[in-house]
Amino acid sequence: MQFKNPLKPKPKSQFPWRLAGFLYLLTWGPIFLFLRTRFWDDWLVFYTKNSVDAKKWWNGEGFPPYVYEVQRMVFRNNPITYHLVSFIIYFILGWLTFRILCKYQYFAIETNQRIAILSLILPINSARVSMIILPYTISLFVFMIAWNMWLSKRKFVVAASLFVFLFSFYTWSLIPFLLLPAAGSVAMYFREVPRRQFRNMPRLLLILLAPTYYIFSKLIWPPAPERSDYFTPQINGLTRAVLLFTFCLAFSLWLYYQQRMGRVAPNRVVLLSTGLFAVAVGSIAYFASGRLVDLSEWISFLVPNKSEWSSRSQLLHGFGWSLFVVGVIGEMDSALKHIAYRSVIGLCVLLNFSFLSGYLLDSLKQESLIKAFSASELVRESKVIMIDDSIALPFNARGRNVRSYEWEGILLKATSDVKTVVDKGYIDCSSQENMPDLLVTVYPQNGRLVAQMTMNAEMILQIQVIAPCG
Repeated sequence: MQFKNPLKPKPKSQFPWRLAGFLYLLTWGPIFLFLRTRFWDDWLVFYTKNSVDAKKWWNGEGFPPYVYEVQRMVFRNNPITYHLVSFIIYFILGWLTFRILCKYQYFAIETNQRIAILSLILPINSARVSMIILPYTISLFVFMIAWNMWLSKRKFVVAASLFVFLFSFYTWSLIPFLLLPAAGSVAMYFREVPRRQFRNMPRLLLILLAPTYYIFSKLIWPPAPERSDYFTPQINGLTRAVLLFTFCLAFSLWLYYQQRMGRVAPNRVVLLSTGLFAVAVGSIAYFASGRLVDLSEWISFLVPNKSEWSSRSQLLHGFGWSLFVVGVIGEMDSALKHIAYRSVIGLCVLLNFSFLSGYLLDSLKQESLIKAFSASELVRESKVIMIDDSIALPFNARGRNVRSYEWEGILLKATSDVKTVVDKGYIDCSSQENMPDLLVTVYPQNGRLVAQMTMNAEMILQIQVIAPCG
């Protein structure tokens, strides 16, 4: 019996452009409503810092010098350019995912299409709305291009892919991610052994590329001394990574046993085990640096105050989660599975739309604050300001806290003057340095719903002259 599904890609050996484009635009399209907005470190790196300090910051983060230079020449600190390029790249990543899966020839074309579509709309890495995430996104984009080249039948293209892989490693979390194409080469090699075809044997050496780059990059482009611990693997983090891989291995062996007993289809076993392995590989770098240590960081798309800036750690999770979810649902051979697939699609679209509506509200709030700060004579004359944003906190995207350097960037844009913002809870009365003389309390004029419907999140400032230690 055949079940009709309006969300089912056409069974052709091509990427489902129309369906993927429609769902992607529906899911991430609201970003076009706040193309000019900066979030988190955007204010510090792309607005407050001058070119010399910005270059020093990027180099201090362990990036090669060309990362900053390319950004400066191509994007010119323009938030519109950053957001548009990011939007385009993530869609192309879905297409590259489809191309890579097709070249391995493990799954049916329709299965590859479903995986690619899910990779486009999964509610992860909502921090991509930040300009500063784009260099990391480009790194993943280059890596996927290299992976696609690596699977080519032309030797010249395969050789060239090694250099493309090296270029993608400027984001260090991509270095252990090389385990995926390396493992794919191992699988292809053993698949060809019975036919006595050993042309993939030299490709097993791909994995040596990762440690080679890691060693030389630390010598050539070391991070700043105060950031060296951040980029150095920690014993506790590596221990957690080993435990995660042990769990993945145990789960894969259990699935293989279920397959031998005839309870699980072979393709489903490969989807589930490969998906979980891909998520684990995409987590190694974050484990090593002390992230993803609790469950809320893994499922932060369901935890409001954990799914904003922290979600950047999910940059490499899309590929693995897409495989795993498609594996959980299985072949579309029953009405229940069609309902499950449509439900997953609907949930992804709904969650992402909800997330982006929060970022839109955050953007509207920033615009209102810039106007209010600019109109206040007291704010314009003050040099050190204390800001209380607790009442207007629900207007911040995903319940995030606005950091002091974000406030300083907003004030710089509003007043064209450099100001210092101090936290309300940290006043050192033993020194007069950075002593605030103003307390600015932010109040919303209307509720969230009214602000979203009217596209106007007007903020009211209550300004009080203070002497905290006087």
